[in-house]
Amino acid sequence: MPEQLALVGALLQHDAPTTTAAYFEGAKAGLALPITAFTTLPNIPLAQLRRQFENFVTPRSYVFLDQPDRQAQLDWLLTQPCESLTILDWRKRYAALATLLQK
Repeated sequence: MPEQLALVGALLQHDAPTTTAAYFEGAKAGLALPITAFTTLPNIPLAQLRRQFENFVTPRSYVFLDQPDRQAQLDWLLTQPCESLTILDWRKRYAALATLLQK
């Protein structure tokens, strides 16, 4: 499975397969999540986030803010101004993935 993820990274993001393979080295399984929409928040100083939220940690992977211990962070972030929502059309990518994963 990690070998396939390396191919997916190369196909969709032009990642070097060796870089992705090294990331998953030793893993028996891996996961890739498509990002289908995003928005941009203004820069918020790290010191402010740490002062405001005792349990704030700089994310190194996905952090699920809809959990009870993170609800205050989610509520606050949802009140911040942000840019328009950008929708990413994955139809061509899904078709390319289907072809790749059938091999």
